[in-house]
Order: sequence, then C-alpha cells, then structure tokens
Amino acid sequence: MLRKYRYLTFADRKQISAWYQLNDRAADIAERLGMSVKTIYLELKRGEETDESGAVILDRNQRPAYNPV
Repeated sequence: MLRKYRYLTFADRKQISAWYQLNDRAADIAERLGMSVKTIYLELKRGEETDESGAVILDRNQRPAYNPV
C-alpha cells in the first residue's frame, strides 16, 4: 500500500503549537493530523522563536521571494 505524503502547512504548524501549549502529547497531535509522531517531534525540535510582541514565529525558515533583478 502506498503512503500519501504531504507537507506541514502553516495552519498545521499553528495547530501543533496550540495543542502542544495545552500539554497534549505528540502522539495525540500526530493522530489528529494524520501524521507520524516523528514528524511532530521534528517540528517541535525546530524550536520556538518569538517576535517582539511575543507571538511565536512558525515559518522563519521559508525561502525569500524570488527577485530576478
């Protein structure tokens, strides 16, 4: 049986963060999102960075927009 893979979206990352802050287990979060527990742990391992307002920055590692000039 082939597995269907998908990337974590920004909404997924926000949901992981919210559930983790509510002390939900990584296994429970993984089951809700239909992902592996390892994926959740890797996402949590990326670390939480906050901006000046204290909000968690979840997508800091995204590539910058392409500028051909």
